[in-house]
Amino acid sequence: MSRLWKKYNYVMILAGLTLVFGFFMIGSLRDPSPHYIKISVTEGETLWNIAGQYAEQGKMSREAFISWVEHHNDIDGNMIKAGEKIVIPVEKNEFSDDKRELAMKSQRETKK
Repeated sequence: MSRLWKKYNYVMILAGLTLVFGFFMIGSLRDPSPHYIKISVTEGETLWNIAGQYAEQGKMSREAFISWVEHHNDIDGNMIKAGEKIVIPVEKNEFSDDKRELAMKSQRETKK
């Protein structure tokens, strides 16, 4: 074994480091969106309005919130459309989606 180690120690170290680095990269490439809520953009809504509603929950400034949303949804903030679904940096919990749905429903009923 010691002969084998002396002859191929650099190769074994390189192979070990490659495996460790590979596992680290796979872990860091996971999509964060399953941990965050997804919302549907309503008519007339902007990222600025959405940031006003949710930035505090995500513990971010409006600007940081908008930047995160643009980056993770691969969009330009000026180009969001009604009906588009976007991921926002607010962690999922069992009540997040329900609150959004109820708020949207009450807004629609008020407009009628």
